[in-house]
Amino acid sequence: MNYKLCPKCKLNYIKENQQMCDVCISKNTNGVSYGRSKYGPICEYFTFTNEMRRYKSGVAYEAYNSDQKNVGYVFMSDDDRTPAYGHCEIHFYPAYHNKYQEWRRITSHGRRIPWKELLQKLKREGSCKYYID
Repeated sequence: MNYKLCPKCKLNYIKENQQMCDVCISKNTNGVSYGRSKYGPICEYFTFTNEMRRYKSGVAYEAYNSDQKNVGYVFMSDDDRTPAYGHCEIHFYPAYHNKYQEWRRITSHGRRIPWKELLQKLKREGSCKYYID
């Protein structure tokens, strides 16, 4: 196994298949756990636009990654049994499942993004950019 410098802090060495060191992960996620998922934090900017689409019983908006590729759509978590209810999630298109997985409950700088906040920004600005942990 080869090692490389963490691209975030440029101090710690990490395995070549890791995105960043444990120190940077804990700083960027404010201790949010990613459980046993093989997918770690995303650590990338995403742009959400007011291009609306239907999703289940509600609406969703297109999501673009830092390469400006349409990778999926953002929608409101509708599971009222969880703390994520009323916050944003992203459903990724099949071509991006290997990179991001099928869907994610997302945070920006360790904070869940409230659906109402996203809607206000989209209405006011037409699009908005978030750093997704």
